[in-house]
Amino acid sequence: MTHVFGQATTPVLYKNLVIVHRGPGVKTHLVALNRQTGATVWDTPEFAKNSNLYGSWSTPVIVRVGGRDELIVTMPREIKGYDPTTGKELWKCGGLGTEIYTMPTIGNGLVVGISGHQGPAMAVKLGGRGDLTESNRLWLTAKNQQRVGSGVIVGDHLYVSNATGIAQCIDARTGKVVWAKRLGGTLWGTMLAAGGRLYVGNKEGDVFVLAASPEYKLLARNRMGEHMKAAVAPSDGQLFVRTYKTIYCIGKRTR
Repeated sequence: MTHVFGQATTPVLYKNLVIVHRGPGVKTHLVALNRQTGATVWDTPEFAKNSNLYGSWSTPVIVRVGGRDELIVTMPREIKGYDPTTGKELWKCGGLGTEIYTMPTIGNGLVVGISGHQGPAMAVKLGGRGDLTESNRLWLTAKNQQRVGSGVIVGDHLYVSNATGIAQCIDARTGKVVWAKRLGGTLWGTMLAAGGRLYVGNKEGDVFVLAASPEYKLLARNRMGEHMKAAVAPSDGQLFVRTYKTIYCIGKRTR
């Protein structure tokens, strides 16, 4: 499989399976492998989901919905839900664009899908089956700011940044923008929510700390001094920041 821009999805672990979104490329598939043997357990093809320029680089997300697990992935033109045990399609909802960089953003009973290259964004109420475009789609914005990094949902609000350096707070149930503030630089990293705060870095090496609140508050701007694109990652009360040259661990020093 080949694509002019390569692949970027991350494997997902589920029980005894490793689930991979193999795309974009000549053939796009969702594939589940046995964790111990590597044998194919199921293979679900996704037709007409790729071209020389377009496709989805989205990593799937597994979420518990109505007492059962669902594998959710943002694909060109739609969000789709699958049974992670069998690979069977459970539902779909149309409305996205042809380029997808971000993961599904899930919280509070809904999923938000965001297109790249100024394409549409939309929210879907979880829990349905079949085509949910008319029944469960909560909102759709036809033109969206350029997104590379994924957002997060905290309470009733979606927090997300765009490639032009602007962070936004959006009402997750209506799509209404609550605030939009320019942080500066080029924001490619995925937003992290931890401890009531939001963390996001720009390519120029700044890590911004915001309050996870519908009232805008910039709490800190930390200059790492190196080029970076990765998201800030939390673990055991510490934060890890990866630049092009260095990995930093930030937390209370222990001896």
